[in-house]
Amino acid sequence: MYGSGEGIDLVITDLVMPGSIQGPTLAKLIRSRKPEERFIFISGYANKSLVHGGGLSKQDARLTKPISKSELILQGRRALDEPH
Repeated sequence: MYGSGEGIDLVITDLVMPGSIQGPTLAKLIRSRKPEERFIFISGYANKSLVHGGGLSKQDARLTKPISKSELILQGRRALDEPH
């Protein structure tokens, strides 16, 4: 979907996913095409996976499950409003 040319303003992805592509790897792939892309990373795993870099940048939001709708909306708005 990302390569389809559709305008995507914000990518929300889990840090740990089934299969070969994890959240940080996905971010690296997308940022190789669009370095300024905005991300929110979500994880059910506490601190350890939220701290490690890989494809994450300091601007990326990192949220721990469970996430309230209001927190997701707040972080999404911050990600979209923050200059890159």
